[in-house]
Amino acid sequence: MRLINDWNQSADVQLRIIRLATNETVRNESYALSPESRRTAYNISSADTDGIESFEVIVTARNVTTRDTFNNDACYGDIHVPVNSDGTFEGPHYGGMC
Repeated sequence: MRLINDWNQSADVQLRIIRLATNETVRNESYALSPESRRTAYNISSADTDGIESFEVIVTARNVTTRDTFNNDACYGDIHVPVNSDGTFEGPHYGGMC
């Protein structure tokens, strides 16, 4: 999971990741992102799972909270959590597809 701040100001991001198979919170962190910075926060594709599992990702940035479910299947690529260059935040999305 890659946190991205393309905005020209600092942005605070709260990230919570829940492994749905066990209902375990595997990440619950706050990050202060510098302007125009990137940071790796978590890698669900390397999670110790029994095959493909789903993870709920809850993110708050710029007073917007989003939640979505992602699989740890490497085919989907990395998950990006961007604060856009205009300061908007729309939530996490897959960085690529097979």
